Amino acid sequence: TITSTGAGNDIVLNSADTIALQDDTTISGALTVTGSSNFQGGVVNVGTASQLGALTLFDGTGNTIALQPSNASVDRTISLPNEDGTVCLQNSSSCGFLTGAVTDFIQNQNASNQTANFRISGTGQANTSLLSVLFDTPSAVALNVGTTNATAINLNKGTTVTGAFSQSGGSFSLTGSSTSALTVTGSLNMTASGASTWQTTSGDLTIKAAGTSSQLVLDNTSSGGAINIGALTNNARTINVGVGTGGSQTQTVNIGSTGGSSATTINGGTGSGAISLAAGSGGSINATTTGAGNINLNTASSIIGKTTTNSASAFQIQGSSSEAIFGVDTTGNSSNLVTNPSFETNTSGWSARAGCTLSRVTTPVLYGGGAGKCTNTATAGAGTNYNLTLSSSTQYTVSFYAKAAGTFSTFSYGYAQDGSDEAISGLSRTAQTVNSTGWTRYTLTFTTGTVSGTPYFFFKQTDSSAHDFYIDGVQVEAGSSASAYVDGRLTTTGAITSSVIIQPTENSSTALAVYTASGGQAFNVNTLNNRVGVGTLNAAARLHVTNNTASVPTEIVQAASSQSADIWQIQDANNNVLSSVSSAGAPLFKVSTDSTTAFRVQNSNSINQLTVDSTLATPKIIIGPSAGDTVGTLLVLGNKTNSGDPTGTNGAMYYNASTHSFRCYINGGWYGCLGGMRYAQTFSNSNNPPAGDTVTSTTATSFSDAYTVPANDCTPGRVYRITAGGVYSSGTNTDFALNILWGATTVALSDTGASMPPSMTSQNWYLEAILTCFTNASSQTAIEARGHLSASQGSAAPPQLVGIKNNSAGQSVSTGSSSLALQMDWVNTGNSITLRTFVVEALGP
Repeated sequence: TITSTGAGNDIVLNSADTIALQDDTTISGALTVTGSSNFQGGVVNVGTASQLGALTLFDGTGNTIALQPSNASVDRTISLPNEDGTVCLQNSSSCGFLTGAVTDFIQNQNASNQTANFRISGTGQANTSLLSVLFDTPSAVALNVGTTNATAINLNKGTTVTGAFSQSGGSFSLTGSSTSALTVTGSLNMTASGASTWQTTSGDLTIKAAGTSSQLVLDNTSSGGAINIGALTNNARTINVGVGTGGSQTQTVNIGSTGGSSATTINGGTGSGAISLAAGSGGSINATTTGAGNINLNTASSIIGKTTTNSASAFQIQGSSSEAIFGVDTTGNSSNLVTNPSFETNTSGWSARAGCTLSRVTTPVLYGGGAGKCTNTATAGAGTNYNLTLSSSTQYTVSFYAKAAGTFSTFSYGYAQDGSDEAISGLSRTAQTVNSTGWTRYTLTFTTGTVSGTPYFFFKQTDSSAHDFYIDGVQVEAGSSASAYVDGRLTTTGAITSSVIIQPTENSSTALAVYTASGGQAFNVNTLNNRVGVGTLNAAARLHVTNNTASVPTEIVQAASSQSADIWQIQDANNNVLSSVSSAGAPLFKVSTDSTTAFRVQNSNSINQLTVDSTLATPKIIIGPSAGDTVGTLLVLGNKTNSGDPTGTNGAMYYNASTHSFRCYINGGWYGCLGGMRYAQTFSNSNNPPAGDTVTSTTATSFSDAYTVPANDCTPGRVYRITAGGVYSSGTNTDFALNILWGATTVALSDTGASMPPSMTSQNWYLEAILTCFTNASSQTAIEARGHLSASQGSAAPPQLVGIKNNSAGQSVSTGSSSLALQMDWVNTGNSITLRTFVVEALGP
């Protein structure tokens, strides 16, 4: 029966006894269907968007069950499972749920927690989650989690394990959105039958041991196995042991046995940085042994220590009290203005000139691991430049080392202060020799003028031949001298107790150099030329000693207290002694071949002052140049300042200042050496005497020629012999008086009434007188005089003689410097006398 309470033909009963709802038929009111009804191919909607829909089910006894939704926030779908059975509600009984009081069963709900217990003898399953604060077993057996289907067990929160913890097979991971923890209050044992991995997909993996006395131990169960940290994949990684960053507590890492005799080995890869130890900023790395233990560094190659920043204390060995025993300073020379002085890594800052191919080479090298090389073509000016702007009007010193592939002497270097002119006076050097057998140091001190443009230092060849050369250790400093080139410094306060051998791999002009603290040159060994310099780097001989301190001797050779051998010797190539100083200080000079210049003493102008001619035919000693000169060389004998003679030996000679005489020891006795000329003046007919040597006056007049006697020359026993002569012309009255004067004192005079032959013209006259010095009774110096004057009367008569005698007995005279002269006084006019010869000789002591 179909009853339609609505209007119209909305319900149609087909011949197949089915009801067809056409045109989206909407039925208003109640639809009652008796019997079975099938709804095919569609959806039954009960209710509308504005009207609650309900489905009422009758149980056949008059009771109904209405199915209706509560207010839904969104569309909901209830799906029935693909199962046979009864759908039960939470409060149903006899539907598979435990019956009884509310506390006797578990209700499937989320409103509140239940306190009842539940037991399952089979397998329980929760597909989403199972929440509990405690899991246990009903009897003393193992609690297994994830034994069949689970591929992994994730503990997403902090986990505490009380008792032993073992993991066997599979994987164990801790995963959480924040820090996850597995806490074991007892011991934690994790055992795997195969290779196992603890891994985080992101963040840190931290394993800690509690307390200062606890240990974190990584070990294997058998001897010989390896404990690998970061060894599974070929990834770049950092492994931190101890506080990673920011910690201030002391960290100790023990590797291997600390009490036994086992050995611990740390292996790395095959790369250049296979094993690296690094401390944080400002931190230190200490290697310490106790007792008699050693720290050994063994390698089949090299041990290299390198600082990332140069330091004055880059490497140190200290004593137990932290005193420095040995140190390495890597700061080099801070005053060097060249930033790439030895081409350690590249040629930065250097440029090739035309004709040069500039490169960095590792052999030959003088300093460090590199040097610069100019491979030159046959181009004049080929070489290298280094741009450097110096201050104007400032003194600098440039120094460097150079070596050639083949020795050449056309090397030039200097400073082009205006960026172009390489020939400014004082700023360069030319025609330098560069050797192929070793490194030579070159220096140039100069003062800049006006620096402009792009100034540079140049190092070049000046000829058109191909000369390859190397350059190393370049230094430019302000000041007047070149300090030692250093890449670093070594210091030690300890003693070297073994033999020391210094052998450079490259010969150089400064293979071993010792400087003072202020940079002065103290000692140098030049292995390029096999020379040693003391106080100089530029030794010009096998041993070159230069004194830089005026207050100390240049060289001291000191003998032993009982030395009998020579203190010093010079030998020839056959070990023959040519010169020596005995232990008593006696010098010996000997020539291997006699010569006319066996021994010479020269002045600063290289003029011989003393020459020893050792030739056997004519051995002699020459004072002054052998060919003579216009200056003359003096031989000064010893000066005895008191009276009396010393003990003599034949051939001895000296000067006695007391007697003002040279003394000679002849045939066993001392005698005055001088019996010779003091003064001599002679005029010929063609060489007329001066007018003062002709006297015509009737007043006493001295001849102009005279001898000046030195002060204190008239010593007792000394004899002066005066010889004089000339010509005279006389009238009829020829009386005269002739005097011998000692200064202003007349010590001798002619006889009273003496006269010359009358009426003579240009006749000769001759005078001879002897003056003997003595000390009179008054202890005064006095003179005894005797002599005569002879006047020629022509060929018809003999000469006329006139006597000369003392003015008085023992005439005292001055001991000061005095003139010795003749004085003439004519009584009448008409007479003249001319002095042509005047000779004074000194005899005696």
